[in-house]
Amino acid sequence: MQKRIFTSESVTYRVCATEPKVGIVKIIQFDLTTPGQFCTAMDSLIASGVEYFVFDVRYNGGGDLASITAVLSYMLEQNDVLIKTRDRSGSEVITKVDEVKYAFTSPYAACNVSKSEIGKYRDKVKGKSAVLTNGSTASAAELFTCALMDYEISEIVGTTTYGKGSMQSIFSLAYYGYDGAVKMTTKMYFPPISDGYDGIGIKPDLEIELDEALKNKNIYKITDEEDNQLQAAISLIVK
Repeated sequence: MQKRIFTSESVTYRVCATEPKVGIVKIIQFDLTTPGQFCTAMDSLIASGVEYFVFDVRYNGGGDLASITAVLSYMLEQNDVLIKTRDRSGSEVITKVDEVKYAFTSPYAACNVSKSEIGKYRDKVKGKSAVLTNGSTASAAELFTCALMDYEISEIVGTTTYGKGSMQSIFSLAYYGYDGAVKMTTKMYFPPISDGYDGIGIKPDLEIELDEALKNKNIYKITDEEDNQLQAAISLIVK
């Protein structure tokens, strides 16, 4: 058996089959590969002449906070609020868009953001993009959705999201002489401007259910032509 390094695919992209002015960027999850793959997707679609964008986060269950803040930094402005976190004592921390510099040797270096990268896609997507959501859009994917809604970057299309606004931390049991670890909810997080969506979800600007005939079909096998949520998003943003 041959061993080799495998890089997960967290972002896929394509030019829409029914509207060549629209690029579709599907974000499967937010992991440490996502910022780089997101930039590759955007650069490729822009180079191909795409003028509008649909960000598909249906079935995206979330991921790493460093990943989502990096991706949002590409579409927001310096000092825009990214996320507000609140711990059990009520202490709040506000994270804003700024340059990020993890050590070169850190796996989080993939989420570094330079000054020149902040807002680099803002003019390309503001007022010319939509986010597709459903009931399985959760956690970091909801933060992505709500931030683009709060700053009036994108229209939100689909169905109400899952509603997870809590953060978990992992605590090793080695100190106590045991193997394993305990995962506990330690903080709640909130979007930049809107109220928290934990237990509620985010209601789209345009609510539309996936056609009944498609609900049992693999999402990756649904064509652009038959995807009624995608077509609704395109109709909303293409002028």
